[in-house]
This record gives sequence, structure tokens and C-alpha cells, in this order.
Amino acid sequence: MNVPTLGVTAITLASLLCDQVSLVGFGYHLSQQGAPLHYYDHQAMDAILRQKMHDVTRETELLRTLLEAGTITDLSGGILSISPQTTAG
Repeated sequence: MNVPTLGVTAITLASLLCDQVSLVGFGYHLSQQGAPLHYYDHQAMDAILRQKMHDVTRETELLRTLLEAGTITDLSGGILSISPQTTAG
């Protein structure tokens, strides 16, 4: 199953409804497996590797495409700081 994360769903909706969409804290730093997955809970980054619902590699590619097209801005630089080899797929 490949279901978009709530974050990517929200970005999609925001890009349709808003003139400007800015992100902070997006990106899956899978090389830092003990790092927090979300700001609001205590799950570690490696939790995203154990699930089968979300394809974070494709989501990262989508976010990079939106960023390069100027559709969104990344205020924290989290999306471009991830190398393609460090995402799950």
C-alpha cells in the first residue's frame, strides 16, 4: 500500500489553497535512526523503515520537485539536506 503521509497531503492542499507554502522541519534523515521522527511524539526515525504504508523516497522526490519548481519553500533546509541514498524505498 502506498498512502501519502499527512504532511504531504497537507502540502498538496496548501499549495492549492494558498499563494505561498513554506515548510519547516520536513525530511526523513534515516541515517540518524535514533533521531525523533516527529516533533510531537517519541518515535525514532527508524520507525518509518518498519512500516509499509508510506514511500518516503517518493515523497522526498516530490518535495524536491516542488521546491525546485518554486511551488514551496523550505525554511529549514531539511529537504535538500537529505541525500537520495539515505531514504527508504
